[in-house]
Amino acid sequence: MQAGKQFGTMIGVVTARNDKLRLGRVKVRYPTLGDIESEWARVLVPYGGGGHGFKAIPEVGDEVVVGFIEGDPKLPIVLGSVYSEKNAPPLQRDNDVRVLESPGNHRITLSDAPRPGGKITLESGDVRLGGANAIHRAVLGDMLSQFLTQLLTTLSTHTHTSLPTGGPTTPPVPPVFTALQARLPSLLSQIVKIER
Repeated sequence: MQAGKQFGTMIGVVTARNDKLRLGRVKVRYPTLGDIESEWARVLVPYGGGGHGFKAIPEVGDEVVVGFIEGDPKLPIVLGSVYSEKNAPPLQRDNDVRVLESPGNHRITLSDAPRPGGKITLESGDVRLGGANAIHRAVLGDMLSQFLTQLLTTLSTHTHTSLPTGGPTTPPVPPVFTALQARLPSLLSQIVKIER
C-alpha cells in the first residue's frame, strides 16, 4: 500500500476470511495496486452489536468496495460487495425480485409480481422453525392439511349403534366435522404451500 493517507474508496478482492479473532474481518488484495494485500479489514453491516446483528462475511473471491478509516491505509473497512461479469447476481434475469442467497444455495426470494399478490419463497434442503427449547415441532403445509382431512373424514363417517341392544347407526355430530373440513383449505394450504 502506498504511504500516506488513502482517501476515497478502492475495489478489492477478498483473499481470506479465517479471522483468528473471530471478528468477522477479511483480507483483500487491490488489483489496481499490483495485488497488494490489506491488513484485516472490518466489514460494514446494516446492524450489529455485542453478540447480535446481521452477519454475512464476504466469500474469498468476492469483489468489495474498501474505504479507509480517517484515510489510514492500515485501517481498511469493507463498505459492501459489488457484482461483475465474473461474479453475477443470483436470479440476474429478474430485476423485480429481491433475493437473499447463500453459497450453499439456501435462498429467500421476495417477488412482488403479479400485483396484487406476489409471493415469498424459501428454498433449502432443510427448513427448521422454532428454537432449541420449542415444545412442539412446527408442521405446515399440504401434508398437515391432508392428514386433518383424512382424520375428519374418518370421524365423520365413523358410526356406532345408538342403542345397547342394537338399532340404527349414526355418525357422531356430522355438522361439526363437515364445517371444519370445509375450512381446512383456507386455514392451511393457502397460507403455507410446500412446492416440490
